[in-house]
Amino acid sequence: MLKKYRDLWWSHPMAEWEKAKLPYVLAENVTIDKYEERTDQFNVRGSWEWSAKLEKNGIVLGDVTVYELPTQAHEVCIGKITELMIEQCRPVNRTDAEIYLLGATRTRAKDFCKEPDGTFRPRKSAVDLPNGSDGLVLFFTLVLL
Repeated sequence: MLKKYRDLWWSHPMAEWEKAKLPYVLAENVTIDKYEERTDQFNVRGSWEWSAKLEKNGIVLGDVTVYELPTQAHEVCIGKITELMIEQCRPVNRTDAEIYLLGATRTRAKDFCKEPDGTFRPRKSAVDLPNGSDGLVLFFTLVLL
């Protein structure tokens, strides 16, 4: 039944699939061009992603997976928390310490992983992780040098 609604939603915006559990495979065998077109049409960049699955007659097809459906109330709350964090970090300005990336870091992996909405990382040497940042959990940290 969910597959039926998933396919309907992809072609018809009135279909109801919102009761599905996230992450949710919204569409299968979609070209990257169609994915980009739909992403721009619905302005959902960052809420779903396309992953290549197979090649058919020289065309790469993939699945579209929905990872989050943020609400306006959620985004307003995160915005206020971010504003407070920026204010608290203001004393770091004009010092030798730096704070980068006050925002979310997306982990792209087969297994779904939720990261914090507002995080920052102090500057440090680059580290090559064997599996990228999959499964890496970031915590709020402030290091003054």
